[in-house]
Amino acid sequence: MASYSSRTIHSLTGGINATDQASADIVALHGLGGDWNRTWSSFGYCWLKHALIPKFPSCRILSLNYPDMLSILSAHPPDINGLIHDIIRDRRQGNRSKSPIIFLGHSFGGTILKQVYVATHPSNTDDADYKALHGHIRGYVFFGTIHKDRDMSRAKLEVPEFWRALSRGASGTLGGHSHELEKAMYTTFRVNHAFRRLGGENLLINCFYETKGPGGLSRRVLITQDESTLVARPVPTMPLDLDHQSLVCFKSPRDENLARVLDALDSFMIRAMDVETRLHRPIAPESRGLCLLSLDGGGVKGLFSIIIIERLMQETRRLEGSGAENKKPCDYFDLIGGTSTGGLLAIMLGRLQMDTQLCIQAYKSLSKEVFSRKFKVPFLESFRKASNVALSWPWFDGDKLKEAVCRTVKENLLPSDSAMLRQSGCTVEDLTLITDMKSATYSFVCAVPKYEEKVKRIRSYEPLDQQANAPAERFKIWEAARATSAAPMYFPHIEAGGVSYFDGGLESNNPVIEVIEEAKQEFPDDKISTVISVGTGAYQASDASAGLAGFMNYMINMATSTEKHHRAVLEDPRFADIRKEGYFRLNGTLELGAIDLAAVERMDEIERLAEAYLSSNEGQQQIGMCAERLVERARHH
Repeated sequence: MASYSSRTIHSLTGGINATDQASADIVALHGLGGDWNRTWSSFGYCWLKHALIPKFPSCRILSLNYPDMLSILSAHPPDINGLIHDIIRDRRQGNRSKSPIIFLGHSFGGTILKQVYVATHPSNTDDADYKALHGHIRGYVFFGTIHKDRDMSRAKLEVPEFWRALSRGASGTLGGHSHELEKAMYTTFRVNHAFRRLGGENLLINCFYETKGPGGLSRRVLITQDESTLVARPVPTMPLDLDHQSLVCFKSPRDENLARVLDALDSFMIRAMDVETRLHRPIAPESRGLCLLSLDGGGVKGLFSIIIIERLMQETRRLEGSGAENKKPCDYFDLIGGTSTGGLLAIMLGRLQMDTQLCIQAYKSLSKEVFSRKFKVPFLESFRKASNVALSWPWFDGDKLKEAVCRTVKENLLPSDSAMLRQSGCTVEDLTLITDMKSATYSFVCAVPKYEEKVKRIRSYEPLDQQANAPAERFKIWEAARATSAAPMYFPHIEAGGVSYFDGGLESNNPVIEVIEEAKQEFPDDKISTVISVGTGAYQASDASAGLAGFMNYMINMATSTEKHHRAVLEDPRFADIRKEGYFRLNGTLELGAIDLAAVERMDEIERLAEAYLSSNEGQQQIGMCAERLVERARHH
């Protein structure tokens, strides 16, 4: 299959409007011993042709023929260059090179299609055509495909009926092919590992699994639900009342299994084709540049930050005029980064795409729930905190923070997250920070791994350097929130992925440098035009000799000093281009900075200080200039 041939790629439709670059190529591949037509047909009814074409008339439906699958899978790595070249040539000839691709794979056909992603990944090839193809892969729909990367039991591998059923039609009887079949399984494990390591499981994915064993051969299913389920994150994984070989054969348009597949595909394609959810990284036109938002930590004083952002949004929408009434921060900023409670705001504004009014309400509710006092009498509360410090106990309950974050997520779910939870049967606790839905803006939070000094950025997106962020794929939203908020003495540390994390404020309570460096790493070809850094008040050095309270305040202020990072942006030659383009620091006064991180009873005072800042000449001037920058960005978007 080293050369293009109509025997390799069969087009089942010319596609109404199939040259429209906004439509997709739906590419199907059979399993071992399968066929481009027979695998997907039952009694003359080929659902790829008779069901998908009417369902998605603007898409091309392609079925691949791959009779040499067993010999290819028995080698490592699988040599599928011929197939890749065929796909590239077909797309070029059909003027489809920029169209998104959705892969449908049955059994080991899904493994081969995973290897297409792996082989075309930029880290594995210098070929420009391969890289271009990789960039247009939008998602996968798997039918009975194994997703594990560790060996199945030897007993299963040595059961002849397993291989006979799995390869039915490939070689008639097991014969001399048992060794090749076993090697194919181990190759599958390696492909699965590479696919996950390179971020393949972060694509849009649906999985279907069988609930019946092969007729007359075994009472057990060949590929179990567990084996058909992704490892790294929850995705819709749905049962079909069929055996392995019949998993993609539907007898008629009225087949209940087909109806279940088409319903899932309908939701899947809406998400895949939505311009805002495509997985291409946004490239900012040179005329507008990138707009970045950095959010300091500060406990309850994060309320100051979100009130400032709310006023900024009001002014920006006013200047932009008609059509901007419902725009949110995620519509204006390319990247939002935060530390501690600034990290919570980054999750709300970025990952959850909340508007500022909802964010203010949620933040107030969360703060009151998390920072509630155990004792109403100030002396007793102070004594409790001092006792906890002496005993190395945190002042506040990490489980309360988890519950508050999960409640906030549940109340502000994106439609895509709601659909995924319904289909997968998971809960909000299972939602990962990294999402297969392309948010209007990227967001990350800062945390510090135990025994390390370097800040870790826990992201809502797959970074360009995937290996540098491998643990982040396993962070749930609540875990990320806990990790960035685990301020010493305030909250206990959290373990995620076998690593303990502390509040990022220990190293970067003002994360502006992290935000700038992240933008340069993730958008290397784009200039940064605007950086807006929102603080939670200036800090005054405390006297370390003024008793236990003075010592604690001294340590907290020392660890959470924000001005050094602000001064670095103002003075360090590395950031000369940032200063030239537009750097804005919106921060409160010493009076705001003096408020304790957990002083939930002073939230009215924090609101008053925010309004005072916004009414000041400095506040009005800063808000006005920032709003003009955001409007300029929006008009060139």
